[in-house]
Amino acid sequence: MEITIENALKSNYSFIDLRSEKEYGQSHIPFATSLPLLDDMERELIGRIYKQEGREKAVDVGLDAVLPRVEGLITKIKESAQRREVVLYCARGGMRSQSVYRLFNNNPSIHLLIGGYKSYRNHFLIDLPVQIKKRKFIVFQGLTGVGKTKFLTLLSKDFDVLDLESLANHRGSVFGSLGLDQQPTQKQFENNIYDILSKSGDTVLIEAESSKIGRLILPRDLRLKILSSPILLLEADLDSRIELLHEEYGAKLIENKEELTTDIWKLKRQLGYNACEELVSLVDKGEMKKAIGFLLIHYYDPLYEHSIKKNTDRIIRSFKTDAPNTLKEIGRNLNEILYS
Repeated sequence: MEITIENALKSNYSFIDLRSEKEYGQSHIPFATSLPLLDDMERELIGRIYKQEGREKAVDVGLDAVLPRVEGLITKIKESAQRREVVLYCARGGMRSQSVYRLFNNNPSIHLLIGGYKSYRNHFLIDLPVQIKKRKFIVFQGLTGVGKTKFLTLLSKDFDVLDLESLANHRGSVFGSLGLDQQPTQKQFENNIYDILSKSGDTVLIEAESSKIGRLILPRDLRLKILSSPILLLEADLDSRIELLHEEYGAKLIENKEELTTDIWKLKRQLGYNACEELVSLVDKGEMKKAIGFLLIHYYDPLYEHSIKKNTDRIIRSFKTDAPNTLKEIGRNLNEILYS
């Protein structure tokens, strides 16, 4: 059966992406399985033949490329359909997905996405602002090292959380990419945000973020919502924050000394040459706690203190994260906020 993206997303279906590896890597429907009908080189070749020699020749070459792998493709799709109904898609719902769909003789467990991946992106552009507008956000803010990400992760067992840094694969600062793999594309970042929001309840917990996380830009509607939402302020003393950061990132800092040194010199304009030189010296000597403390005092704290002062009118609760039972206290307060 052919199906619209709206109906496909309402159902608990698996998506199978028949586009090439490159297309899938650029962006795809979240959690879709990649089963490319053509590989990147074949797709490029057939596209060139289509332009130079016409559709008929391109189809012939495409069939020659696809036929050896059709049996394996059918087997994988059937196996997937036995577990859960599947939706096949290509770029625009054209020849690639239609030709594979026809192989299954109207199998009721296998569907064809009308309009392909393009229909998903069109739907996303319309529906993301709607999903953002109809939800209440509670923003976790605080100085670096208070444990915002840690507490959001723990709270995600009982509350809906949008972890932007996890989705961006970046910790949101000049050192945010240290020891991490490449960030997703902008479109995939947006898709992943939409996927989580569309499955969330009325209230979502989120960390305060700037308009960019690494090279990725927050959707404008989401950024504006964060800037107007109530804040839970997390606080901890300097020593506690140094300990937490060292516990979480100390090993990564040592493993990635060269990258860390490069990132330190990116702060020369903000910190000055002498301060950067001192930081690099601490890193070279392996004195990571001192390096972390230096960065907090001279770079991060002034930056975030300014942001917190600007938003004091939106702070509805504050918590000491280095105090006992903080998690229970935050959870209790959240339940009061949500259900009182």
